[in-house]
Amino acid sequence: MVFKIEERKMIDLGKTLKTLNLAFAEKIWRDDWNLSQKSFLQDKLFFLSSNFVLNSCQKLHMPREITEEFLQALSMFKDNEALQRLVWHCHFLLFQSSKDQTGKIGSWPMISKNIVHGDMFYAFVFLSGLPYIENLHRKRKIPDNITLDTLADLQLWMYEHRKKHGVFGLSQVPWLRHHFLGNIFRLGRLQFLFDTFPYDFHVFRNRKDKRIIMLAGKNMCFRQDGQFDGTNKIFDTTAWTSEFKVKGGYIYGNPISVHGKALTTLVKLSVSDWYPVLKQKDPVLGIHIPALGPMVHSECGNSFEQATKFFSKHFPERSIHAFTCVSWLLDSQFEKYLSTSSNIVRFIKEVYLHPVPKASDDQTFERVFGETIKDLNNASQNTTLQRIIIKNMQAGGRWRCGGCILFPEDLNWGVQIYRKNENLKQETFNNLQSH
Repeated sequence: MVFKIEERKMIDLGKTLKTLNLAFAEKIWRDDWNLSQKSFLQDKLFFLSSNFVLNSCQKLHMPREITEEFLQALSMFKDNEALQRLVWHCHFLLFQSSKDQTGKIGSWPMISKNIVHGDMFYAFVFLSGLPYIENLHRKRKIPDNITLDTLADLQLWMYEHRKKHGVFGLSQVPWLRHHFLGNIFRLGRLQFLFDTFPYDFHVFRNRKDKRIIMLAGKNMCFRQDGQFDGTNKIFDTTAWTSEFKVKGGYIYGNPISVHGKALTTLVKLSVSDWYPVLKQKDPVLGIHIPALGPMVHSECGNSFEQATKFFSKHFPERSIHAFTCVSWLLDSQFEKYLSTSSNIVRFIKEVYLHPVPKASDDQTFERVFGETIKDLNNASQNTTLQRIIIKNMQAGGRWRCGGCILFPEDLNWGVQIYRKNENLKQETFNNLQSH
């Protein structure tokens, strides 16, 4: 049988993946395989040299044990053409191809455990992108300390991998792409990611007193507790559906309380008094709270202050509507179980909370216990968080992730601006005439 050149190259991909026990993933890496292989140089990939690895680890201030692991793991590529071809292909897709890999990178599988140091494969892929991100940051005149702080997530997630699997490696591939492609920046305690607002909520600001109100989109289904129906996979037989419309100079809708729950009250806003400030797909800065110890309140506030200046200076062409976040830390129930002086509660009170579709307690267990808890009576209770989480569940409660927004123009850390405006509730609902 005679194959065309293109078919032979596609067979090369199949053979490559079969050699690595990854034949099932051929569709994932098929696009651009031929293109990436044109620039492949066996045994001459720049990022697989000990000098590159050592210099890169030094630039990133990698701990000695991680640097040594990188150097030792180079051996897995020696005399392994298939692994060299695949690591070059991954490097090419991320740092040389003009195509957006966002939709596919989450499907990239881990390398077989049969390959010694195979867990380190993706760590090399991202280390190979250091020259790319350095150049990108340099063009934006981003300070070196911010570059270093941002890329420190590589070692953080390598430690997390070791914690779970017993060896250094990297499995947070989709998340780390943001760091090495210039989409996220750590500014002090918090990280900020270029993103778009994913939910069909509508936020309006009062022209006179600058208060904001969030309204649910049309036909959203909520339980009586104000959470989305299906939260924690619990459905309510008395669930209700939200309304939203703009008609005759008025906006009609169901408010979302600053405490993160939808209200059955239908309100009426005058278009002449209220204007839109956030809707679905608007550009936002997503907040990420890295696992770097306590969320010291003043440090979080300082991060927001830095962010307002940083992005206007280094990305003046981007229009950012709001800061947004989805996290297990934004569960309003923490206000019931933690003291008012706790960092979590103080953070929650500074932002406008909202419910999240399909919210669950998966992330809560992952972050607080490191695993899903199957037996509450035998669960670890060594920390305050662990104890209150178990206490709530033993009483029949469930935890869930929540979302929040914070507008740069409302930033006055420590004032709890959205809670302050909540004190005007009676006045608010007199102005927002019931429909």
